[in-house]
Amino acid sequence: MKKIYLFLLPVILLGSAAFAQNVSTTVGGLWSAPATWVGGVVPVSTDNVIIADGATVIIDIAAVANSLVRGQGVSGVLQYESVTPRTLTVGSNVTISSGASCLTGAAGSVTTHLLSLSGNSTNSGTIDFALGTAGTNISFTGSSNSLVSGSAGTVNLYSITPAKAAVTQEIEFN
Repeated sequence: MKKIYLFLLPVILLGSAAFAQNVSTTVGGLWSAPATWVGGVVPVSTDNVIIADGATVIIDIAAVANSLVRGQGVSGVLQYESVTPRTLTVGSNVTISSGASCLTGAAGSVTTHLLSLSGNSTNSGTIDFALGTAGTNISFTGSSNSLVSGSAGTVNLYSITPAKAAVTQEIEFN
């Protein structure tokens, strides 16, 4: 019986860390600031991140998330900072709701920001990754096909890089 309990202890202790948590913004701020996030914890790669309506979050670090939803229906902004090149790595899907925005740096000339996406992208809001002299690259990664879709969204792209694990994997624009 002791062997069973000893075996279950690591499963109990480590099992909860493997599940994705939903992490939402408060009123906005820097991605790196705990005060930006409900619960006071900066998201990690297993978290499903929600940029709440009315919140503006600035990517100021190498940010990570399992999935990302911008806006819950009427607003929400995710924007790269203007001075230093930054990366946002999303392990699955990105959704931009109606009224929400995803923007490159508002000023400046950084053209090496990166959104690394392993899943699908659904846009019903605004993606503006080519703003003035600034730009953000979208890199589609992972080992499965990706779908880029949405309804009534606005898209202004700087560049797209297919970086799939095999040449047989597709990026479909719908």
